[in-house]
Amino acid sequence: MRCTSCAFENAAAGKFCSECGAQLNAPIATPVSETAGERRHLTVLFSDLVGSTEISSRLDPEEFRELVADYHRATADAITRFGGYVAKYLGDGVMAYFGWPQAHDNDAERAARAGLAIVDAVGALNRRDGQGDSPKLSVRVGIDSGNVVIGKGGGSESEVFGDAANIAARVQSAADPDAVIVTPAVNTAGCGPVRGRGARRSST
Repeated sequence: MRCTSCAFENAAAGKFCSECGAQLNAPIATPVSETAGERRHLTVLFSDLVGSTEISSRLDPEEFRELVADYHRATADAITRFGGYVAKYLGDGVMAYFGWPQAHDNDAERAARAGLAIVDAVGALNRRDGQGDSPKLSVRVGIDSGNVVIGKGGGSESEVFGDAANIAARVQSAADPDAVIVTPAVNTAGCGPVRGRGARRSST
């Protein structure tokens, strides 16, 4: 009997390898397929700067990079403060998940609070810059909840498969500057009243 650890030939009746001591005929663990997806109820937040194309045309590329980096940091801080996960930076947009990799019983509410915190954080960036040459920043935030599958797609990173991410991006694009829109699905997922500057619900 050949040992699966060291390939030493053992007597047929042996239970342990005479060479390395490994168990013979030990059950071999079958690895979980890397393509297997995980079903989750996820709340997705999508945040985007308003008028970034016009802003970039007024600034030196290095100045615009620093401005976007400040916005990204402020947004990420707000998201992680409420237990969210920053999934992607898409140019001047930010996508975040609430409910993965760690789930809470109030992920929808956490996402809504994070959205309001992002609006406040962008306002703080404007106050920090005062009345100088820096352009005034505004942000739109859209939030949706739904059942998704999280797993490997064509690349090496985990991807979300489902409508929640697309809907969050669409309602974000319909929001007023410095506003947070949540869909009815977020309310169904357990989000309480959303209060704050520019907060409202979508009928989508």
